[in-house]
Amino acid sequence: MAEAFRSAPEIGLARGDDTGAVRGRNGYENYGAIRTKPGRTDSPPSISFSCSDKIASWSVLGLQGALLSQLFEPVYLDHILVGGVEEPPAGVIPAGSTWENMVTAEAERALWGRLDGVKGVKLTTTAFPFSKTTVLASHHESGAPSTSTVSLSFVPGLGKAEVIINGCAQGSGWKAPGHTLLKDKMRSRLSKIEMMRAFLGLKQVIAQQVDDSATYFELKHQAEAYQLAKEAIRGIPSEPVSLAWAAMLPHKEFNTTTGRGESEPPFAGWIVGGQRYESFTCAGFLKDEGR
Repeated sequence: MAEAFRSAPEIGLARGDDTGAVRGRNGYENYGAIRTKPGRTDSPPSISFSCSDKIASWSVLGLQGALLSQLFEPVYLDHILVGGVEEPPAGVIPAGSTWENMVTAEAERALWGRLDGVKGVKLTTTAFPFSKTTVLASHHESGAPSTSTVSLSFVPGLGKAEVIINGCAQGSGWKAPGHTLLKDKMRSRLSKIEMMRAFLGLKQVIAQQVDDSATYFELKHQAEAYQLAKEAIRGIPSEPVSLAWAAMLPHKEFNTTTGRGESEPPFAGWIVGGQRYESFTCAGFLKDEGR
């Protein structure tokens, strides 16, 4: 994988930051660097990596994550459909090439080529009904819609949709810094503790042994094959974040980055929250508190 990463045209990790990760669209000339969201420079920085970086990882690891990898084989994307791909103005496409070939090649480079993952990109001129272009066109009289801090979680079969604000269900009463466990009805089903409980519940249904005392971190690391594959892509979390990232991140003392080591993993420099954020049991207790 590392050889494929080095041999791809113009690809290389960002050199402007010790972590190898680029903040949003900063250093845009670092073609192929791993990047965090959001892209807007006036938005608070995060340690959530870009969609293309995550999809590239999924193309090797699968979509199921560490917990479910203990129950079934990896689930891979068959292909990705890129909508609203229209021809650009004349003169933009280099001689001897086509717009579709250019878009497909760039998508495959970003989503699969860097890690030798599963390939499959399809294009269509059909516009996604909620894309920025479509939404702007429908608001031409009332003005452009503004961005929102509110998210919507809708999963068919899991009941009504959830409105999520700042990572928590609307009306939950969450208060910073968030050291107190919310009541069951106030937590989002997307929270780690709820995903952990769903996983343990599934194990009970299929008559597998459940360890209620295990932490979320411990459960994830029971998936040894998955963790080894992830280390091959990102490296092992072992280094503090650089001074540049420490200046932007809250609770920087709890964040680490993955190191390069002798294997030189292609996505080295991935910023992680790590064990400190995941040492809780399904009852909501922190294990280091002795409960």
